[in-house]
Formats: sequence, structure tokens, C-alpha cells
Amino acid sequence: MQKIPAKLLLQGRLFTKESLETIAMPLLQDFLQTLWQDKKSIFVQTSGSTGTPKMIEAPIASLCHSARATLAFFDLKKGDKALLCLPLDFIAGKMMVLRAVLGELDLYVQEPSANPLKNIDFDMDFAAFTPLQIHQMLLENPEKISLIKKIIIGGAALDKKSEEILRRQKDCQIFVSYGMTETFSHVALRQIAPNHQDFYTALKGVTFSKNAENCLTIHAPNLVEKPLQTNDVVEILNEKHFIWKGRKDYVINSGGIKIHPEELEDKLSTFLACPFFIAKVADEKFGECVVLILESAPLDNLPYLYEKAGLMAYQKPKKVYYLEKFNYTENGKINRIETVKKYIKQ
Repeated sequence: MQKIPAKLLLQGRLFTKESLETIAMPLLQDFLQTLWQDKKSIFVQTSGSTGTPKMIEAPIASLCHSARATLAFFDLKKGDKALLCLPLDFIAGKMMVLRAVLGELDLYVQEPSANPLKNIDFDMDFAAFTPLQIHQMLLENPEKISLIKKIIIGGAALDKKSEEILRRQKDCQIFVSYGMTETFSHVALRQIAPNHQDFYTALKGVTFSKNAENCLTIHAPNLVEKPLQTNDVVEILNEKHFIWKGRKDYVINSGGIKIHPEELEDKLSTFLACPFFIAKVADEKFGECVVLILESAPLDNLPYLYEKAGLMAYQKPKKVYYLEKFNYTENGKINRIETVKKYIKQ
């Protein structure tokens, strides 16, 4: 593995091992120190959105390979401005720093917030955002999106309404990422703008297949030693491209019909402004039935919204639950499993 350069361009100022202590950001200091000590691996925490959060070991060589694949995909050059507005506690923030170090990018740091572009008034070359941040920026200052030339969105599903707005962008490239902590950031990207795609494209060195249950298998020898089996149901187009359908864990078998909650959520997201998700509960007649869970006060127009969203009869929620507050993971994702377990009687 090539040695990691012991320098970082931070908002126009060059920092090295010798000047590391002058960076007024303890988490950034700690991570850079780890990188520049030539350690073979670090430990990173999974999000916990589909299970109990855990610490996993991430080889530095794998992290570097992932970072270089992203730099190559987006053709990022020395001196390009990159925005870090994600927590350094998690892999997404760490990877943005590593890309900046390896690509000799000029890293601009904003405190993680719902609207990281609020105080940005100059052009940037590259940034990574969560769907929550995108949603807030589109509400408060949508014109600032075009300040960023190349954007990746990851960490959770992007709602349909935000995606439709982003598709109108002509001045920047916007991609939704597919990946997990176990792959050390994304392994595939789907373009939203200026050209819209329904499929994900693998990064260099990554290929895909599926198992007997149509769940995605990731082959990335430069990242993980063995093929990584996921619980994501997909349609494989070829070894480099797939269409994501939903999570196997969440599939609802209602009277023999398999329903993917994510597809219903995608349809409803245009019409529901509050946090929500689709889940399942036991049903005497159908085995399982579709339920809608909202972080909201009761709504009286749901049947109308179901019609507007184009839900088929078997897709329409049989029950609706209104909760004051969902369970969330540390990095802001809805914890579906814990929310259902805590509040919904089966």
C-alpha cells in the first residue's frame, strides 16, 4: 500500500504532522494522527438501523482503496474544494477526510447541521450530504445546491419529493450512494442529475451478483476478503449495475403477495411531510398486513393520499399508528425495528 501523505490542506492552509496540534478540531486531530501513525486498521461503528450497532475493524488499505475509487469516479483533482459537514464519529465523515488527504483536496469544514450550506457563499467541487440535510437545504436555500459541482447523498433513503426537485438541477452532478459501514463507504452510485438513472453503477474493482432470494452479493476483493451478502432485494442488470427494490427483512407477505415497504414509502413521500415508515403486523386473515407508522398527530385525509399516491388495494395500510417520537440511531436514521418493538403491539 502507498504511504498516506502526512499533510492536509484545510481551508487553504497546509497542515502536517508537525502542525497537527494547531488544528482546533479534536476529532479531526485524532483521526489524522491515526492515519499518520501508519496503523494497519481502525475501528468504526455501524449505524444500527437494521440491528444492534457494533464496532468493526476497517483495514486502512481498504479505506484508501475506497477513497481512491471515489476520487477517480468524480475526477477530483489536487486543490479541488471538498466540504466536510458529516460527523467524524462515523465512516462517512472519516472517508471525506481521507479523500482530501489522498487527493490533496482543499477541505472545508462545517459543523454537522441540518443545513450545512447556510453559511456557504462560494463554489465547492465536492460534498457529501445526508437526505435530512438535502431536505432542509431545499426548504431553506435551494439555490445554494448549485454551488456544489459534484454531490453524493447517502446514509438513508432519499425521499421522492427531494429527488424530483434535485432532478431539475443542470449545474451540478448529483448521485445517491449505495454502501454500508462494512464496505467502508459506498460501492455504487446512482445519478439523479443532470441525467436521471434508476440503476446503481459499481465503482472500480466492485462487481455484483445475487443469491437465491434475489439479495445482492457484493464482490469487492480490494475492500473485503470474502463476498459480502446483503439483505437488499435487487434486480441485477449485469455485474456492474443493479436496481434496488428494498430490504428482505422488511418484506411483507400479505396473503401470498410480497410487498416491499420502501416502494410504498417512495410513493407516499411526495404527500407526507412528517417522518413515517411502512411496517407489518400479524393478521389473522392475510398472515401479515401493511401498516403506516407516523411521527405525527392524527391526519384525516389518508384515504385521499393513498389514492393520490397510486396505491393498489393490497398496498393500502390496514392500520395506522401515530407516535409522538420514533426511535432513532445515533446518526439520525429511523430505527424501524426498535420503534415497532417498543410501541406496536403484535
